[in-house]
Amino acid sequence: MVYMTQQRGAYYFQMRVPRKHRGEYGELIRVALRTSDREVARVLAMGLAAQWLAKFSGLSIPVVPGGSAFSLVQEAALVSGAPLVSVPQGAGGISPAGPTPPLEGGSPALPVPEDQTFHALFEYWCKLNPNRPQRTVVEFRATADAFDTFAKLPAARVGRRNVAAYRDSLLASSLHPKKVTKKLGHLSAIMQAAVDAGLQENNPFRGLRVPRQEGQSVGRRPFNAQELDAVFASPVYGKGLRPRGAGGEACAWLPALGLLTGCRLEELCQLRVRDVEADPVHGLLIHIRPDGLTARVKNNASIRVVPVHAELLRIGFGRYVDGLRTAGGEWLFPALTVDRFGKRSGNWSKWWGRYLRHAQGCGIADRTLVFHAFRHTFKTLCRAARIPEDVHDALTGHSNGQVGRHYGNMPVDVLVKAMATIELPVRLPLINKD
Repeated sequence: MVYMTQQRGAYYFQMRVPRKHRGEYGELIRVALRTSDREVARVLAMGLAAQWLAKFSGLSIPVVPGGSAFSLVQEAALVSGAPLVSVPQGAGGISPAGPTPPLEGGSPALPVPEDQTFHALFEYWCKLNPNRPQRTVVEFRATADAFDTFAKLPAARVGRRNVAAYRDSLLASSLHPKKVTKKLGHLSAIMQAAVDAGLQENNPFRGLRVPRQEGQSVGRRPFNAQELDAVFASPVYGKGLRPRGAGGEACAWLPALGLLTGCRLEELCQLRVRDVEADPVHGLLIHIRPDGLTARVKNNASIRVVPVHAELLRIGFGRYVDGLRTAGGEWLFPALTVDRFGKRSGNWSKWWGRYLRHAQGCGIADRTLVFHAFRHTFKTLCRAARIPEDVHDALTGHSNGQVGRHYGNMPVDVLVKAMATIELPVRLPLINKD
């Protein structure tokens, strides 16, 4: 067990007090070691840990010159100048340190280090950032609890073999390797938070690879021309059908916008009318941006301006937006309802999945094709138009990690010219005919 944590370059001794001693000493013992040298801090922490563990066990370890606990602490103190644990005259042992308040800006403490479950580590991870999206918290909790059920071990006893066995069990259950990698990533993030705080010794999840199956698909593919024809000739477009649960006009506009903007589904669903602006020079522009309330973006690269393609204007998008603006509407797709995670795309996405597969909908049986395939299709169209990678990355909000991409913004006129070169393999039907 590690009884050492680091904060802003300095080390601290930290120990959780067993329940039966909390009335006397408080819940947490935390002592500034006054050193930034890890080895010095380790020696100090070992000495303090030995003394406190002995105290909790009812043993008496006099802190006197020549004693092992004394010599460890004295050795480090001589190097770092850290104070020794106070010893009352004649007591022959450690004085109660009392409850030590957490360091300002420090991390919340974990309960009962002797038998921490992985769920306990998850709770600690949650406290580090209370503002995480609810969906993320739910996913991480389910992953942590599933691993607890599998491993049946305290977190401190989980080793590489346990982690590898869990990976293998997930793969044996026919779970897609990408999903296995995602689950292991969740567990690694939880464990690493505890390691960084000095509450666990190592992270056995880190660096564990998921073998790629032979013949495994590289990723989701785009729609081909025949499949796009099936989508835009389906009853929503051909008959003006607006099924229950389809979000009103969203069922017609979202696929068209997905195809011709490359935007993620949630980015489109959370658009407000004010996010679509008519620029006197560049025409109609869509702003993908967070609002600090309900609208979120995946990362900083996702904040962007997307020019509206001429084909969207031809089929009536401008008239649709003008109608909402005149009526004083707030949301671009007001009939959408949020799911239990607060996402405006969640419920609609379920309807779309059913409609895409159903014989009386689009009739596309390939389950690898989901709404996100429109984004892949848009990227394919950009490459076919020979749009430079940095430009179509700016259109779609992709980031490839190159340092140069983080300096300056892509000029809007460059984006407008690039969008004008994109040609569709199908002709879209009119949506707003009024």
